[in-house]
Amino acid sequence: MFKVGRLTVDLPRLRAGSMASYMTALAITAAAAIVRAEIPPALAWLPYLTFFPAVVVITLVCGGIEGLISALSSVILTWLFFMPHTLSFENTYRTVTFIIGTGSVVFVAGAVRHTSAIIRRLNLTLGQSEAKFRGLLESAPDAMVIVDAVGRIVLVNAATERLFGYSRAQLLGKSSEMLMPVATADDVVGVRKDGSSFPIEVSHSPLQTEDGPMVSSAIRDVTARKQIETELMRASRAKSDFLSGMSHELRTPLNAIVGFAELLEMKSADSLTPKQHEYVGHILEGGNHLLVLVTQLLDLAGIEAGRLNLSIAPVDVAIVLRYVQGLMAPIAQKAEVNFVVNIPAGIADARADELRLRQVLLNFLSNAIKYNNSGGEVVLGAQASAEGGVRFTVSDNGVGIPSDRTDELFQPFNRLGAEHSKVSGTGIGLAFSRKVVEAMGGTVGFTSEVGKGSIFWVDLPGEPMAATVVGPAAEPARADRFLSLPGGSAFSPA
Repeated sequence: MFKVGRLTVDLPRLRAGSMASYMTALAITAAAAIVRAEIPPALAWLPYLTFFPAVVVITLVCGGIEGLISALSSVILTWLFFMPHTLSFENTYRTVTFIIGTGSVVFVAGAVRHTSAIIRRLNLTLGQSEAKFRGLLESAPDAMVIVDAVGRIVLVNAATERLFGYSRAQLLGKSSEMLMPVATADDVVGVRKDGSSFPIEVSHSPLQTEDGPMVSSAIRDVTARKQIETELMRASRAKSDFLSGMSHELRTPLNAIVGFAELLEMKSADSLTPKQHEYVGHILEGGNHLLVLVTQLLDLAGIEAGRLNLSIAPVDVAIVLRYVQGLMAPIAQKAEVNFVVNIPAGIADARADELRLRQVLLNFLSNAIKYNNSGGEVVLGAQASAEGGVRFTVSDNGVGIPSDRTDELFQPFNRLGAEHSKVSGTGIGLAFSRKVVEAMGGTVGFTSEVGKGSIFWVDLPGEPMAATVVGPAAEPARADRFLSLPGGSAFSPA
């Protein structure tokens, strides 16, 4: 059987080289000889009349070797029984012609058999691949829809039927928009047979087929995930509201404790003993530390709840750097860390909330000093960014951050193991810094290498300059030049 559409050639055949194939070839040759013996004498000039088709059949059915053996047997039988036993030109010519003809048949038939076997294997492989593909498609947990170049559905799996409520017959050949209408927002929705809609997540993959380009779409119902996300948002807001309320409740008695402790500290030496002065100092230190923690919690909760009030305005970069330097210089000096501030000249103002920007830089500098080595160096600077904004940088040559823990850096209360060291902190400062910078329209980033230090930066939008200001070149400003500046505010490193 020969099918052009599927390129298959199916012939009745025996396994070449088997006993059955040899016996079949012998039987066909014998039958050809018997038939030849019955041919009238008028056709005696065609001695190989029946043997040629016999060789063809044997070659196709049994194999090439059997065909050659049959051809040789046919020559012997013909010379013995159907031709005069004389070596004449006619006999020789007929024999040579028969040998050439049967040899060609054996070669061509062998090629046909070989090609047929290859095509059969290819068709078998194609069928197996198609069955495997359909099996994978049916076993996929997601709804799988394959559409052609014009958006018509050509293939769906069982999950699609279950998800949308349609049968395959109702979907094949239809437009994919009946399942996924054109999205008008960020959320993609699916539409069931009953008309109800639900949120879905779609992943598209292009396919190249014999029928042209197609697109495979994996569709997943994300209703449960959306509900969980909504519940998480509610829980996060509830947590923020709780922290905000608790922070207010805690800060009131803490202010009283710190205030009365400051009054006791102001007492003369006659009123308090040295030991009592020491105790008052511990109360002040602990109270101030706890007050800073509560304030940071309140700020963080305010950001997460969307209640952080920002006053965005042009900020003079040099003034901010000098202010921060004045606050951090004593802390760096106490930690025996060299503190350098590079104040740029002629740089545009940054657009930010000045108070929050100071908090961010103080947090970065506090960490750079705390996690540095005695005799190390911390550098604070600013420069114009490529996008026309301002980049503030804080670099140090301290311990650095392990590369496998950088993803944890800006998580609240995560101090990357430093909670087990003598370095104090809450783990809130960096999380607050990133959130407040993003709220001001900026970005925060860093690079770090263990044992060599870290560089943290803040990118903020810049205020266009009205005119080019020509001034002296930027020069490093030593920390000890700004040990005391007016307008300072209390700050305790996080």
